[in-house]
Amino acid sequence: MDPARLIDARLAPAGAACYERVLGRLDDWALTFDKPSAYFPGAAAANLVESRGAHVFGTLNRISGHGLNVLDHYENVASGQYERVIARVLRPENNEYIIATTYVARNNLDSQLKPRLAYLNHLLAGSDILPEAYVERLKSLPVCVEVADRLPA
Repeated sequence: MDPARLIDARLAPAGAACYERVLGRLDDWALTFDKPSAYFPGAAAANLVESRGAHVFGTLNRISGHGLNVLDHYENVASGQYERVIARVLRPENNEYIIATTYVARNNLDSQLKPRLAYLNHLLAGSDILPEAYVERLKSLPVCVEVADRLPA
């Protein structure tokens, strides 16, 4: 996750802090882009689905309960877009598992959707701590055509 988007644009203005940002690996889950974007019709937002043997890398951010409430707003929890899920996440730096909160969408999914490049770049902004092979995999994902790209010249 993009630290500027998470910390500077979302948490800090609401008076919440991120106390730690490290690499995390969520086992037996896969990253998908099947959640219709709440803001860009025709585009996908990231989602997680249970998938035995798969794993997802991401930033593991230690924030307060107030910080989670702030993120609930951005993840549209109240309207049912996403729900909080408690997960067991590996910290590869010390090979320890911790209990963490993530967000999962379970309704109105569409496997034909693709993320916007700008959205995918928010995930790629975590490349300072994500494994190189995982970053390359993210870079190789197909993206949807941006509205500006669809306009006649």
